[in-house]
This record gives sequence, structure tokens and C-alpha cells, in this order.
Amino acid sequence: MTRVAVALGLLFLTGCACGGPRGPAPSPAAQQAPEGTLPELEHIEVTLFFPAEDGTVLVPEKRQIVKTAEPVALAKQVLAELVAGPQTPGTVRALPESTVLRQIYLTPDGTAFADFGSELPAGLGGGSESELMAVYSIVNSLTTNVSGVTRVAILVGGQPAETLNGHLDLTRPLAPRQDLVRG
Repeated sequence: MTRVAVALGLLFLTGCACGGPRGPAPSPAAQQAPEGTLPELEHIEVTLFFPAEDGTVLVPEKRQIVKTAEPVALAKQVLAELVAGPQTPGTVRALPESTVLRQIYLTPDGTAFADFGSELPAGLGGGSESELMAVYSIVNSLTTNVSGVTRVAILVGGQPAETLNGHLDLTRPLAPRQDLVRG
């Protein structure tokens, strides 16, 4: 009996070449892609928010990112694009180029917890406007693009941040501020 079970297990693991079904047929897209290549990924448009050169308002910028059904993966892509910096003339980087996103967590109540490394506060320039623009670049970009996210809490090194630069209270999750966005 044991030898029969082992033989059946081996057939199952190696696949029986006995002409029976082997699982679902490849999708039409997979059938069209030449062997050894991956099918092209579908993209979606997102809106990011970068500070204007004068540092007083956020300017929306459209970007294409890979479409994903996972909200956490989408949020990570949005933040990666923010770290990459703006492409629109007249705008400046919101986050230091060295910024590291450690993790992002989404809760059922609509809060996103964005956990950054110490590079974020260390790389921000002084002044309340640069801190305000950095924080709301994150908050507005996540709440605009990630379904169900209504507010954002910023963590640094896995701990709640009181502030990034000494000016803005980050002890509670923040809702987006459309009054900071250039119309």
C-alpha cells in the first residue's frame, strides 16, 4: 500500500504524461507572447503632488504606474514615485532623494500608516513650509490614489513621529488638504 501511495505521489508531482488534463489552458495573452518573454503589464494613471518652486502650494502631476489590485502595492508605488521626484517644470522634490519607505500598512478604518526611515526627517530642509509640503505631498498622493484611504499617519523607524522638522504635529493621522493644491 505504501509503494502505491509513493508512486501516485510521484506521478502527481512530476505530471502524468498520459494525455489527461494538466490544468488550465494558458490565457490568450500568454499564448501571444513569444517564449521567454513576459506579457506587457497594464498601467494606470495616478496623480502625485509636488511642491511648486516657491514652496507654497502643491502641484498635481500625472504618472503611469503598474496596475495592481493590491492597495498596499499601489501605495508603495505611489510613494516610490514621490521619492523619484517631479517631472513637471516649476515643481521641486517633496521628499529627500535618500528617503526610504520601510513599510506601509492600511487599516480597515481608512488609515494608511507610512513608515519611513530616518532619511526622511534628516534630509528635509529647515522651515515649516518644506515640512508642510513634504507631509501633504504624502497625504494627498495616498488619499487621492489608494481606494479607501482617507487619512495618513507618518511613522519614522517604526515609531509614530511627533514631527518631521519641528513644525507640524504628526501625532494623529492627517486628512488631505485640498487648500494646498494649486487649482
